[in-house]
Amino acid sequence: PTARRSLGLDHDLTMDLDQKLAFAIMQNPFSAFFENLECTRDDLSVNQPIQCVVDDLFFLNTGEELLEAQSIMLDVVQRRRRVLGPAHPDTSHSEDVLSKLRMVLARI
Repeated sequence: PTARRSLGLDHDLTMDLDQKLAFAIMQNPFSAFFENLECTRDDLSVNQPIQCVVDDLFFLNTGEELLEAQSIMLDVVQRRRRVLGPAHPDTSHSEDVLSKLRMVLARI
């Protein structure tokens, strides 16, 4: 909230912090220990964490947490496209993260 008030929603640092927030919500810092996990619809339970690996991103979350991360990333991607343009590397990276997150959500 402080970065948003001080710098504005469209400042590069604000967008970076929002993306880091989404990463913090969806990633487990111990992902190297869980290299071959996959997730299915059967893994989803309201209170049970979901464990998935998509490419190099590891997810250990509840469905609600992943939906929150998706909402944040969608907002970041839209702002990056508008401010930086669709060809900018930061925009492309954010789009890739959102795509992987959507792949996980589609599996559950």
